[in-house]
Amino acid sequence: MTQPATPSPRPLVMSLAFALGLAACGAASSASMAPSMPSMAAAAPAPAVAGMQSGESSTQAMPEALVIEGAITARVDEVGKATEEIRERVSAAGGRIIEERGQGAATGWNTFIKLRVEPEGLHGLVEWLGENTEIVSKTISAEDVSKELFDQELALENLGKTMARLQALLDHEGLDIEAILKIETELTRIRAQIESIKGSQRFLKDRVAFATLAITLERKDGVNHGPETKFMPGARLAMMHLIDPGARSANRLGYGIVISSPEHRASYELDIFEGVDGDKRAIVATVGGAAYSDHLGGGRRSWLNPYLGLRTGYGRLGGSNFVLAAEAGVELFKNKFMILDLNVRATSFFGKGGPDVALIPAAQASISF
Repeated sequence: MTQPATPSPRPLVMSLAFALGLAACGAASSASMAPSMPSMAAAAPAPAVAGMQSGESSTQAMPEALVIEGAITARVDEVGKATEEIRERVSAAGGRIIEERGQGAATGWNTFIKLRVEPEGLHGLVEWLGENTEIVSKTISAEDVSKELFDQELALENLGKTMARLQALLDHEGLDIEAILKIETELTRIRAQIESIKGSQRFLKDRVAFATLAITLERKDGVNHGPETKFMPGARLAMMHLIDPGARSANRLGYGIVISSPEHRASYELDIFEGVDGDKRAIVATVGGAAYSDHLGGGRRSWLNPYLGLRTGYGRLGGSNFVLAAEAGVELFKNKFMILDLNVRATSFFGKGGPDVALIPAAQASISF
């Protein structure tokens, strides 16, 4: 006996899937269009949100949610000290510093701080800045995002209901492969929408939970460069060795003074050498400068900085002479307070008695002034 054929559920299933797809699209559209179409959001049934009990009327006032942001520029006596005090106050209020930039190292004259702190702690921090600094400019703004959060909750509820209906439809027996694939595709799309809305909601709630404040601190007295070396006075111990002394003594000991600019850029030196064999004292007074090699440290090291230089001036070696000298030296030690170095100069004397050539090695010590 032939049994009557069972009607196929496919037309009913496909019709229901189509209707659910439209519902899902409508839920997604409500999430994106709610901010610009408040009348549509108000007409939809409101879900239970933070501060509202389930079952209450959707017309009840929504809890206020404010995003607070501000910027303050202030002048202080000591930027470093004020910066440290702000750090301590932010930490005590349970906040955190998310960006900090400073200029001027330890004796800074400008610092930028961006911090996040709970709204309750922001009032105390702004009040402290007003009492302990000279406020140059201040901007504090608060944006109410309660409606945006409400719309996100509404969209999540609608999408959740649509997902539940699609899942129930997927569990229905007798679906063919084509129907299953369409439902699973729709479920994947709705899950992605839900995760996107939840991510935006977390970000927005974090902005509500923590106020953001940008603080720029400036030194009242302006830029503080710290101590600056004007010039470097020093003393020299030298020896003159004549290359062709003739009947004269080849070697003479001497001493001298030097006044130089930092980094050997320019200097004035006066050396006096003892008279020997009835000769008068020899005098060499020169001006000149030297330079470091960038390939050998550029003068930035604390130890062993080589340099080369040229000098010219006046010399008395038996008579008046014009002096021209080439110099090579090395800084044995250098810091911001002093320089110790050794150098040697090939020095030529040009006068009526004919040219003389001498090597003048010297040890030199200079201090900052």
